[in-house]
Amino acid sequence: MKFNITPNTNIYFSKSSPLQQFDFETLHNLLEDYYSKDMTVTKVIKKYKLQMRTRDLSENLPYIEVKQKCPYDDSAMIAQLPSKNYPYIDTQDNICTVCGHQIFNKNSTNEICGCQNCEKRRQKFQEDMYRLYSKHKSQRLEYSQLSVKEKVVLAAVLQDLQVNSYDDFSAYRYGNDSNISDMLAYLSDDRIITPSPHNIPEDFNDFDLQEGKFNFDVMQISWALDVTEKGLNDSQILKKAKYPQFSISLEKVPNILFYREIVTNVLENYLSDSFSLLIEKDDSFFSAVNIWLEDYTPREIQKAADSFKLDFFKMMNLAKSESGIIGVADEITNRLALPEAKKAKKINNDLYDIRKLDNGLTRVFFTQLLDMPDWFNKLVPNPPESAKRMPPFMLDMLLDNIETDLTKINGIIKNVQSYSITEVGVCLNYSKSKTKLITDELSAYRFMKEKGKIINDNEWWSIEDLGFQVDNFYSLEFILKLIKKLRQKGISEVLQKI
Repeated sequence: MKFNITPNTNIYFSKSSPLQQFDFETLHNLLEDYYSKDMTVTKVIKKYKLQMRTRDLSENLPYIEVKQKCPYDDSAMIAQLPSKNYPYIDTQDNICTVCGHQIFNKNSTNEICGCQNCEKRRQKFQEDMYRLYSKHKSQRLEYSQLSVKEKVVLAAVLQDLQVNSYDDFSAYRYGNDSNISDMLAYLSDDRIITPSPHNIPEDFNDFDLQEGKFNFDVMQISWALDVTEKGLNDSQILKKAKYPQFSISLEKVPNILFYREIVTNVLENYLSDSFSLLIEKDDSFFSAVNIWLEDYTPREIQKAADSFKLDFFKMMNLAKSESGIIGVADEITNRLALPEAKKAKKINNDLYDIRKLDNGLTRVFFTQLLDMPDWFNKLVPNPPESAKRMPPFMLDMLLDNIETDLTKINGIIKNVQSYSITEVGVCLNYSKSKTKLITDELSAYRFMKEKGKIINDNEWWSIEDLGFQVDNFYSLEFILKLIKKLRQKGISEVLQKI
């Protein structure tokens, strides 16, 4: 037997357990037989003349003391001997023999202990939470002062969760819905919602009521609104926030940026779900979607993606390759770029369900406020006079590849005989070595491309082929400071053709 039970072991039984009639030796033999691989449960019941069904024996096994102590009275806690099929005592719930407090194992269907001590603790916690909530009431944000994005996200959450209470709503039933989780986190960070005073301590991973700090899963606690509005009570504020009545102007840059953010997120999530078997979960379609949205509507992107998803042989070939998200993005790009005649044949308009591009944010922003129910058939607007931007991860790669240390300028210009400022950068001429080119990577790449030196996008390119020495690429600040230093030292500036 896996458990060391001796005549000195304190053994406990449930009141109805028929096993408590046996003396220690008989009980010990019964348990030996029960956990033996050679004895079935049916044979054990028959051998010891027990009047019960096979499944009842595991429910009537005795309890023994474990190492865990009760957090309330430091008494020994007990655990029932486990089932024959899963004989591990440390997976059993622990029970205090004095106050009845229970500590449930992580796989238990129970989560909340009903002992008197826990009930008192919960009552005290909720009283403290309510005091904290009431104390914070004077610091609530004015609903009218919220941004359009904050109002739309709030309305989407209140509608999606079907909220009818100002200070007690949750997302329990939505499991791991990342869209709702992200919206709750956003509203919490902006102090538009706050943990409800109706929560119990078991809802939080950790907390410090004195500091007002809580550690929690946004999907596993109850929430309360944390906004106010002059002349309105809580119920009226909830109604106004849930069904906002205002118009959205697309002449304002923040609204256009939010428009693009909503569409990008919807498409990114849709594509990630559609091709989840081909790509890693942490991969993102963000960059590809932003590029596609410059020329195509959300519906066109969805149709191109779905037509590829239905192309069984291409999907199978991609699944066997290592290209992952790049291969998917390339295939969608190719389908979007097809001539209209070929696109009409390859992409069937009747196969796609636009409801898949709908969520709480699109419903509130486009349908209820912007009055644009066919948003998916429209190009996403760009902010007026807004320069196109590369995504942050690409810019970070460029930043990692440039020299910004200004203290290196003196060493670079040492022994320089003359210099010239050209379309590709600053040429430093030395008496006994190659001309050194001080430039940034994008300028060098553009220059080489215009010279026709880059034929294949996948091949390595080298501006050194033109006879320059390029030790590094530099920031704009570095180049401007270098020019200033050259002039201060009176180094000759010459005209130079490159």
